[in-house]
Amino acid sequence: MEDTSQHPRSLLRKLLPWGSQRQAATSLGCSEQHLSNILAGRTLPSLTLAAAIEREYGIPAASWVEAA
Repeated sequence: MEDTSQHPRSLLRKLLPWGSQRQAATSLGCSEQHLSNILAGRTLPSLTLAAAIEREYGIPAASWVEAA
């Protein structure tokens, strides 16, 4: 069970293996730059991307809204 008290961005960073940002972006259907911006806290994922993150990494899409 994951610690849901953490910001979803932190959880996503922990789940991404080192050096796999490009692969993760491809599997999520976004650009590497956009994923980088999400991980850096410069932007939030769209609802569609949040749903893809939930499918791929198990981080609830709603947690991005709650964290904003």
